[in-house]
Amino acid sequence: MFSRQFDADPVLVPQPDGRTWKLHEEFTYTTDAGAVIHVPVGFITDLWSVPRLLWWVFPPFGKYLPAALIHDKLYADHRAGLHHCSRAYCDAVLLEAMRDCGCSAWCANTIWIVVRLGGWVAWRISKPVS
Repeated sequence: MFSRQFDADPVLVPQPDGRTWKLHEEFTYTTDAGAVIHVPVGFITDLWSVPRLLWWVFPPFGKYLPAALIHDKLYADHRAGLHHCSRAYCDAVLLEAMRDCGCSAWCANTIWIVVRLGGWVAWRISKPVS
């Protein structure tokens, strides 16, 4: 059995647009099932798509930041046609990763429910062109 883990804390550099960050050092997460998700140097992320009004509850740089980065990478891979995992799988990895970040059950489950309800928009936009 593999253990879940992050190999390090992600190092992000803000981008000039003020909305995105670039990964400065590579970052890897291993799921409980043994899947390895590698995020390369230079990967661009918007972290969470949380409206600023809610940042006091779910700030973009919260404890769950590594999980957001992994989830963004899975959705980006889908957009690029690099994997054929379901959205449910990607969102399940998010929930697992949030727990591994030390998020409370309330926080992890709340974010997961919101992503399951509204993430279809980003997923649909992310569909690869055939």
